[in-house]
Amino acid sequence: GRQNPFLHVIQASAFHPPFAENTFDFVYSQGVLHHTYSTRAAVESISGLVGNGGRLYVWVYSPKDEMRSLTRRFLYATEKVVRPICWRLPAFLQLPLLLPFVPLYLLHQNVVLRGEKIRYGWREAIHAARDRFTPRYAHRHSDEEVSGWFHDLGYAQLQCASQRPRPDYVPLGFVTCAGVDGVRR
Repeated sequence: GRQNPFLHVIQASAFHPPFAENTFDFVYSQGVLHHTYSTRAAVESISGLVGNGGRLYVWVYSPKDEMRSLTRRFLYATEKVVRPICWRLPAFLQLPLLLPFVPLYLLHQNVVLRGEKIRYGWREAIHAARDRFTPRYAHRHSDEEVSGWFHDLGYAQLQCASQRPRPDYVPLGFVTCAGVDGVRR
């Protein structure tokens, strides 16, 4: 992206974005806001960046996604025990704690699911384990809850990813989590 004069990467807090209100036609957040202290407050903060007639899309973890298989239920139960310990550790101690989970991710993704959509190597399995067990926050929200926030914030024409047809190339988790978009009135 360094060669693209139209691409600008800005790192900032979702709670204090460095942009004026009503700046963008489209604001997109996937897999981020549920890792803040308050998903709803984060959505409220970024929602003001969208101009009238613009779109906001938010995708966050869902409790429905955690219940869709025995493996996911096991990981979620394990997460409730491991994450409160793991997020407090320095990064160099987190990895040894997560290593026993890596073969489980590899086995599940590459053998049980047969790499249906995404094949995992060690790097992807470590990333998946880190994403589940190291964030301080990992809130889960339903489509109805996130849609309610959008409605309260003045968004209309709401659509949930879970209610759209899922193309074969899209992993199931993308539609079993809460993905909501709408138009700002």
